[in-house]
Amino acid sequence: MDWLSALLDRLTSWLPRPVLIAPTHKGLRLSPGGRRKQLESGRLYWLIPLFQDVQTFPTAQQTLDLAPQALVTASGRPVVVSGILLYRLKDVETILVNTYEPDEITADVGRSAIADVVTGHELTELVAMQRSGELARLLSARCKSKLRRFGILVSRCSLNELAPCSVVRLVGPGAAVLPGTEDNDDV
Repeated sequence: MDWLSALLDRLTSWLPRPVLIAPTHKGLRLSPGGRRKQLESGRLYWLIPLFQDVQTFPTAQQTLDLAPQALVTASGRPVVVSGILLYRLKDVETILVNTYEPDEITADVGRSAIADVVTGHELTELVAMQRSGELARLLSARCKSKLRRFGILVSRCSLNELAPCSVVRLVGPGAAVLPGTEDNDDV
């Protein structure tokens, strides 16, 4: 009887089938010739398996933990920073056409925006801006402008870690502490 089940599966795989887009997602139906149709959330669509494919992406609010990175401030002080990015996908077609891995591009651009802001200020400025909330506003604006072209709408970007650090170079036969990084008492 397994052969009959396999035969029925093979025959029905050519028939149009319904595709339900989840309420937290949007989709894109890809057809021959590069034709695309954006599929709205919570709706039922018909898919012709031989000629069409459907890709879905979450459009609900998401958070992304941005990995720690060691940077040097405008005053030459090494710091370690990490951040949180709150965002949602606004345009599924744009994200599919312009990126290969949406999560990776979001994280990379978010870390790049943090690096731009942190390297442009002194450590004491960054600490004061962090306490006043100005740093989160500046980071959010930078992330919004950089991620808009990918169809991503940023709600907030902020640092969850901002600390002076020592940079140790582990290349070659021994490790060395870089000059000027031994004393981290000024914050």
